[in-house]
Amino acid sequence: MKMSISALKLLFALVHFSFFLHLAHQSGQYWFYAGCLLLPFYFFLPFDKTQLAAKKTVINVVLFSISFYCTQLGQLFFNPVESVVLMMGLYLLIAQYIVRPLSEYEALIYAAAFAGMIDPDWVNPYPLSFISCVLGALFFSVLKNSLNGIGGKLGSIGFASLITWILLQW
Repeated sequence: MKMSISALKLLFALVHFSFFLHLAHQSGQYWFYAGCLLLPFYFFLPFDKTQLAAKKTVINVVLFSISFYCTQLGQLFFNPVESVVLMMGLYLLIAQYIVRPLSEYEALIYAAAFAGMIDPDWVNPYPLSFISCVLGALFFSVLKNSLNGIGGKLGSIGFASLITWILLQW
């Protein structure tokens, strides 16, 4: 499946638009809407066409889910930042003993750890939060070759995976 470059730009702009809406809604401060003025400039960012491969996307969903749920489980005992640090440490420990390096999945695991930092009360029940994992893996797969070297990409993917839950909480 191929996505056009303009569709990728629109998708990324919509994710950030919903982020600004969420900030304004949660804080009650409407100056966050000023961030929406930046959205037209998203169409000047470097995006590349992406083709989704079924096998690679399934691997991405599995790894995103593992990282997401491990970070969520870590929050039962630690704060969100500590749970991400433990998740990344666990990843490094496991990656040392795997014959085939997981270096191509590091960014995916990091984006999933971002998503896993959400309060577990927002994504209950756990089986339904798998939808967030699928969305996150799809967003990562689609944006993998785009915006390289531009900060905020992985955090945006983490937020985009949770957008369903955030909008349902309003």
